[in-house]
Amino acid sequence: MNDSSNAPSTPADVKDACINRPPISPLPAASFHRNESTIGACDSSMDGLTAPAALSIRLVHATQRERGVTCGWVASGGVHFRRLLDEARARSDAAAAASPALLPWAEELVQIRFEAEKAVAAAEATAEPSFSVSSVAAAARAGASERRADQTGGSFRFLGRDFNQRSAPVLLSSINDLCESSAGMRETAKPSDAAKPAVCPSEYVGRAALFYGLLIRYSSLNRRLIDATYPDDGSFGLSPARSGAAAERSFARLKEATGVERAFLCGALALGDDEFGRLPPQAFSMLVALLQEQQQLEAKVRETAPPSLLDLITAGFDISPELREMRASFTADFDLSKLRERMGAERCWAIMTRHLDKLERLQLLISAKVSNVSPQLGLDASSEQDSLLWRTALTKSPSALLSITQALLALRRPSRTIHPLLPLRQMCAVALLPTKSALGAAALRNVHMTLLNAVDELAMPFSPHGCTYPN
Repeated sequence: MNDSSNAPSTPADVKDACINRPPISPLPAASFHRNESTIGACDSSMDGLTAPAALSIRLVHATQRERGVTCGWVASGGVHFRRLLDEARARSDAAAAASPALLPWAEELVQIRFEAEKAVAAAEATAEPSFSVSSVAAAARAGASERRADQTGGSFRFLGRDFNQRSAPVLLSSINDLCESSAGMRETAKPSDAAKPAVCPSEYVGRAALFYGLLIRYSSLNRRLIDATYPDDGSFGLSPARSGAAAERSFARLKEATGVERAFLCGALALGDDEFGRLPPQAFSMLVALLQEQQQLEAKVRETAPPSLLDLITAGFDISPELREMRASFTADFDLSKLRERMGAERCWAIMTRHLDKLERLQLLISAKVSNVSPQLGLDASSEQDSLLWRTALTKSPSALLSITQALLALRRPSRTIHPLLPLRQMCAVALLPTKSALGAAALRNVHMTLLNAVDELAMPFSPHGCTYPN
């Protein structure tokens, strides 16, 4: 859609771009951290928000979405979340193709997708609530000779290579790990395990264990990317810059913990009654620990955040009445069977995704503030224009917002002053800049989130890299 962008604009372009790039080793953690050199090293056609930190934020958010729908999809045996899975994978593809530095993470994502595909294929091939390990192993071996990554219609679209030869042993070793570990799956398979045959003390592996194993795999990938983006070097002191970076790191981890909660609940709610009873006990312990971790991280963010970030960060702690009620229904005694009686997996997905999408928008703004880069114009945060940017954007009435969004829709392309890679909702904030009214902090937060939510539907069809997402 945006012809001026050099980013791949179609799945085929993404695939070709990745094929033609030489193999890339994972970069050291410092390569992902924001600083003046990394921001300046970015492509000159990109604004400050496309520094490595912002790109990794977008990739983590995309894989968080993909993890949630994959868990629900595998747990349901392919019955639910199929349409959402295609959309989530398209988002991950676009985010992973944004920078060569992200390709190593993309390759691991391909392997996880392969395992999910084979698990669902085996589930669909049997009417039993649990399916035989041998049937999964046979499907993996057969698929290795007939199914190419570039023929899956989006399953592995951003790296058009044949990953089956190395993915099949990964799948078999993962099944082996599932059976050997009472927790369901180790976080990562040992390299030496890839050559081992699947030796399993029990005959069956159910969908409960498989979705939980995929949850661990996705979460390990995200955690490592977050740690690379926000290295905890112990150097954060009392200065505003360092406390801001510490708060930003804790906020990213809080968002990830919330994303793990969503993925686990979507999987648990999508399971049949028989399969639900086969969830490993450690899964419920993980949920309890996860909610405790969220409370600890929220307290840490409040403690370390400088005053300049408090308004933004506090907005992330406000949850909708639906989410509050949903959590209350199982946190009293951690009995998920009560929640299963009240709602299905897709309803849970919708409630939690609204909250996580809000957290991503806030995270990008926080990252821009900490980096002293305007999320809209790439201006220094000390400039008068930047300091007024959101105050003025957040105070407009709904009628004024409507007229501006209608004008943006009519244009269908950014103006000279708005970079083509900016999401549409950020264009609205820029367009509102000329007015110079202001409200109190609490009102600003409320109006800010109202503005973002109001234009979110307009922004959804557009990728920050010039691609379009499926409806």
